[in-house]
Amino acid sequence: MKRLFSLTRMLLLCATAALSACAAPPPPVQLAEAPQDKDVICQREEKLGTLFPKVRCRSAQQIEAERAEAKAFGDAVATHPSLPQEGGK
Repeated sequence: MKRLFSLTRMLLLCATAALSACAAPPPPVQLAEAPQDKDVICQREEKLGTLFPKVRCRSAQQIEAERAEAKAFGDAVATHPSLPQEGGK
């Protein structure tokens, strides 16, 4: 009987510890320090597979350069000779 009491007590302690670990507050979100440049744009970005968004700060020039690079890549893929071109040939 004493062994059953200690086993029950141990299970209750483990259950309490497990539940209290789940109830812990989430870690604080640290925001990125933006450069002192006046044309800085900060955006929250959520990556697939995570629940925690990141704040990414970039200058307007960096954003425009990334857009131009993505457009050039898309254009290169669209005009690649191994892909079928519009018109069915």
